[in-house]
Amino acid sequence: MRRSNLLAALLVVASVSTGGLVRAGDPDPALEALRKRFREGIALEEKGQWAQARGVFKEIAEQKMSAQVRFHLALCDARTQKLKSAREGFTEALRLAQADPDSARDVIDNAPALLTEVEERMPRLVLVGSSDRSAVVLIDGEEAGTVRAKLEIAIDPGKHVIALARGGREAKPFRTISIAERERLELELPKEEATDEEGPSEPTPPPPPKPEPDTAAHKGTLVPFFVVGSVGIASLVGSGVMIGLRQASIGEVRDSCAGADPDTGCDPALQEVADRGRRYEIAAFSLAGVGVAALGAATILYFTVGKDSPSASASKGGTVRTAPRVVVGSTATGLFVRGTFE
Repeated sequence: MRRSNLLAALLVVASVSTGGLVRAGDPDPALEALRKRFREGIALEEKGQWAQARGVFKEIAEQKMSAQVRFHLALCDARTQKLKSAREGFTEALRLAQADPDSARDVIDNAPALLTEVEERMPRLVLVGSSDRSAVVLIDGEEAGTVRAKLEIAIDPGKHVIALARGGREAKPFRTISIAERERLELELPKEEATDEEGPSEPTPPPPPKPEPDTAAHKGTLVPFFVVGSVGIASLVGSGVMIGLRQASIGEVRDSCAGADPDTGCDPALQEVADRGRRYEIAAFSLAGVGVAALGAATILYFTVGKDSPSASASKGGTVRTAPRVVVGSTATGLFVRGTFE
């Protein structure tokens, strides 16, 4: 508060000691009690105990309001940074004083300057609208005005919660501010959400991203090659064993033959040995055929299944291509390999 204005307020205190509560010759004891309380409030003001003094003046106002009591309530508000209440108080005190100027001349003389000072001290919050639709602004839960393009509001210093209500919907806080005396703070209101008759519409989910082509090659495997190759080698080894057994059987039979031809004049008792030799011969040829076929299939598998191949998504023109499929099996007559190659 400016020093001159404070002195003016103290002049009101000194010159209007009764606060407009008591007239000369008034014997009412209740008014005398109020006069005493008024002087107690003045004493608290002189000590700078503004909150306590306001409590006293509020108690008096509840029983009897006057221009002086309203003036001192406003003075206490101004000294405790309740500037909006102080502005209303000085305005009301002037109205009461002008209605009875003979008993409240000092209020008429001093209140305008204090009212001007309070106006200068009040912070200003400037809200800028973000759409053509109106929005109701609430400050600390109290409605402060409607915004279309721009709204300037005088508020008390300190912290405040700013909320916004659109279209009759419930107010939603969007900012907490801290503002000092004489400060001017400008805020842009949040953008209005799209609404319909049923309320806010759900946001449209974005389309799923397109999968990136998989250019990585699939790792081949040599397991089929080793399996089929092992079968081929084992078959050839078995064929060799069968040939050896056949030769042993033939030799045993020929040792009993007495004719010029080694295969004539043989002992008939060795017919079973000869038959066994023929079976060994058939088995040897069969195993040899299986071994050769298996080794051929293993060679094919090595150059197809065992090699890395591009993934299906990386195929030219989007055509799905798969790795070769090979099936190896056996029958009573030998080994077979069946597969598809694309």
